[in-house]
Amino acid sequence: MRHDEVKETPIKDFSTLRVEGPLIRGFENLSDTFIETDPTRRRAGVLFEEMTVNSLKIGISGVRGVVGQTFMPELAVAFAQALGTYLDSGRILVCRDTRTSGPMVHAGVISGLLATGCEFIDLDICPTPSLQLAVQWLQAEGGISITAGHNPEPWNALKFVRAVVV
Repeated sequence: MRHDEVKETPIKDFSTLRVEGPLIRGFENLSDTFIETDPTRRRAGVLFEEMTVNSLKIGISGVRGVVGQTFMPELAVAFAQALGTYLDSGRILVCRDTRTSGPMVHAGVISGLLATGCEFIDLDICPTPSLQLAVQWLQAEGGISITAGHNPEPWNALKFVRAVVV
């Protein structure tokens, strides 16, 4: 396709966006436009139809998504295992917020940590900054906070904390 065949079209309602096939790198950062390339509105495996936008967000401090759609229990287990392996099976603190999905995600995180031989300390419900302080006070290798912060209820996230000696 030539550059002059592509036109930008504003998206009026993000709730009608549907992804088919592999996610395009950088797609999750679209703001208010998408590229329309043909009358069926297909581009590189993306089809814009009726479905909610529920992409998984992976950043430098953690991972977040919509529980039951992109953020599954297996994901919590896998990321907790990765952190446990990275921190060489040390002491890891875990906390969560009051979201209804918290206990399910918490169970996945604990499973992943135990699978790598980690000692975990459950701080139960507490804010992320308290976890960060507790990691230092309790001389832990790191921590996982189960919270999606400002995102609405269907979302949840894992935020990773590593002990830093100052």
